[in-house]
Amino acid sequence: MQRAGAVAHDDQADAVEPAEPTRPGRTAFRRGSANPNGSTTALRADVLGALGVLKVATADQLQRLLRPGAASNTVIRQALRDLALNGLVASDGNTRNRHKTWRLEGTAGLEAAGHVLGLPRADMGSTARGAGRSGAQHAVNETITAFVLGGTAPEAAGGVGTVTDWATEVEFLLPGGKRKVRPDGVWQAPQRAFGESSLPFMF
Repeated sequence: MQRAGAVAHDDQADAVEPAEPTRPGRTAFRRGSANPNGSTTALRADVLGALGVLKVATADQLQRLLRPGAASNTVIRQALRDLALNGLVASDGNTRNRHKTWRLEGTAGLEAAGHVLGLPRADMGSTARGAGRSGAQHAVNETITAFVLGGTAPEAAGGVGTVTDWATEVEFLLPGGKRKVRPDGVWQAPQRAFGESSLPFMF
């Protein structure tokens, strides 16, 4: 759990040390050794939380969910590389379009994501090790992205909630408690979207 706390709260890990100006009006910065790819604490926490929900995702999917205004997925890839250096995420393979897939790594990754999501280790499920080797684009992620971001057509409805309002691969008991189901995704709809009640949506 020490690693999780360091990822979520260690602001010192993001500190950069100014050096002498290389030319008039410019300053060179040296990256901290803990995060040599230059990612921020906030972004690493967001990536951990998203992987805790999605289980497997590409940098492109994470960029559209977490930083949709970014010009590219470069900052997401920087965060993933720094998390990988700390043993919290790993890559299993690539999609058919050659996008690298990422997942949480081991107990440390699950605990770090659980810390971000406010969930105990018992509720985090597995790391989905090997799930990214099939080359699939992970349609569940695209469905969640559509809900979060909303439509793209003119006058389309805006998105609702965030990726952390979702859960994937979680077992639920049917009424009567005699049978369990494992939906691909469950959305706990925010109360503001449906009046006073907070409703789950499964698919």
